Amino acid sequence: MTGTDNKKLSRILLVIIIIGLFLKLGLGFHLRASFLKRGNSHTPMNALAFNLVQYGEYALSKDIPSIDYEPLYPFFMAIAYKIFGISWFGLTLFQALLFAGSTWFLFKIGTRIWDVKAGFIAAVYFSFYP
Repeated sequence: MTGTDNKKLSRILLVIIIIGLFLKLGLGFHLRASFLKRGNSHTPMNALAFNLVQYGEYALSKDIPSIDYEPLYPFFMAIAYKIFGISWFGLTLFQALLFAGSTWFLFKIGTRIWDVKAGFIAAVYFSFYP
């Protein structure tokens, strides 16, 4: 592939990422009424994130630390809650931005390991994964 083709694929991927970002935000808006009744918002992950924000401790219940769950996702949730408050919008925006960044990062990894076409295919496949 030529340099022009590489730039064209990069631009197409950027458009796909932006579309995916808005689709995820739109889906979050559509499901906002059930935000605290489904998915990770209804699991111990949400309790861990909430307690990180409210009490500064990684615990399912106040003053009882937890080691039963991996900490990375509750920390991400806590960051979103700290910035935007405990709402569907903050968490949805944060997840959509992480998704967009991950898609671009996957493109860069695929490009570095194989070539631009492989990176593009991997990133497009990832971007359409629900």
